[in-house]
Amino acid sequence: MKKIISILVAATALLLCALNASAQYVDSFEEDGPMEKCGNGFEYKGEEIFQEDYHKYFNADELSTINSALRQRRTGKFFIFAASPFVLGAGIAFTVALVYGMADANDYTRIKAIINKSLYTSLGFVSVAFTMVSIGVPLFIIGNHRLNWAADSYNQRNSLSFNVVSGRNGLGLALNF
Repeated sequence: MKKIISILVAATALLLCALNASAQYVDSFEEDGPMEKCGNGFEYKGEEIFQEDYHKYFNADELSTINSALRQRRTGKFFIFAASPFVLGAGIAFTVALVYGMADANDYTRIKAIINKSLYTSLGFVSVAFTMVSIGVPLFIIGNHRLNWAADSYNQRNSLSFNVVSGRNGLGLALNF
């Protein structure tokens, strides 16, 4: 009798270990489908969620994160697109330097001064554009990551999972939903 009980205990332990090992690699079952970030907002079941309806899906912490992430993305986009005129200005200044550099003129010192001024102006425009893009790209990326976090947080909160857990009294099965 003792051998049968010890065999049943060993078989149960092996079964629970196998369940726990396989549960780590199985995706959570989501009844309603996942929330996904798309463009400037979110999609749920393929339908776009409008910003005025976010309160139906997200809690207060997630809403504040979403609002600041959207603000961060807008600021990043502004810095990236605001760099365009500076790049254009740098191109114009550099073109002026090239045109005057190719011109055949008698006053070499005046042409050299114009070329230097144009090149320094071009360098100034490029440095301002580089700074704006260096600020805008990280802001945009961080805003995207924060929006993805909000969607993942919703999906985790509304998913069904099955795990083997250990407690004070031994091993057990946990169903989280």
